[in-house]
Amino acid sequence: KTPVGDNRVARVLLDPAQYHADLEATAEGTREVYSSLNLIVRRKAKENNFKAILQTIRSLMSSEDTAVPDWLHDLFLGYGDPGAAQYWKLPTALTKIDFRDTFLDQDHILESFPDAEDIDIPEDLVRPFRLEFEKAGTAEPGKRPPERVLASAYTLPNMGPYPECKPRENRVRFTPVQVEAIRSGVNPGLTMVVGPPGTGK
Repeated sequence: KTPVGDNRVARVLLDPAQYHADLEATAEGTREVYSSLNLIVRRKAKENNFKAILQTIRSLMSSEDTAVPDWLHDLFLGYGDPGAAQYWKLPTALTKIDFRDTFLDQDHILESFPDAEDIDIPEDLVRPFRLEFEKAGTAEPGKRPPERVLASAYTLPNMGPYPECKPRENRVRFTPVQVEAIRSGVNPGLTMVVGPPGTGK
C-alpha cells in the first residue's frame, strides 16, 4: 500500500521476557528505557547512498527529458549486471543487419562466425552483404543462444558516371572479434571496445 501524507506510525514488537526484566530493573532504580526509542530505518538499496548519487538517481528517474534508455538506467547508476546490456540479451537485438562492405567475400563471412550452427551463402554472391540471424536452438543458462546465419546481397544505387563518384570500399579482412564488435556496435545496447594501440579498435 502506497503511504499517504507525512505522518507514520511505527509499531514496535517487544520481547515479553526482556520487557518484564527491564521493568523489574526500573523498580530497583535503573533508568527507564521505554520512554523514548531510537528508530533506525533501512532504506532501499538504491536510496541508501550518499547525496550526490541520490541527486543523480532522482534526476534520472523523475525527469521526462532524460536521454538514458531504460536498459541503461541501473547500469549507469552502478546497479545490476553490466553483462545484461549485451545486445544479444536485449529484446531489441537486430535480426537483419546491412554490413555493406564489411566482408570482402563469401569466405570472409564463413570465417567471421565460427560459432554459428549453420551459414547459408548462395553461390556467386558479391558485396555489399546483408546478413540475417536466426535462433537455432535453446541457449544454456548464461550463454549465448546458437544461431543460423543467412547471407544475401543487394546493389547500391549509382552514385554518378565517374570513377571518383564510387565510394571507397573496405579492404581490411576483419577478424571474427572485430566483426562481433561491429555487430554489437550497430545493435541497441552497451558496447565497449577495449584493446592496446594497433589492434584495430
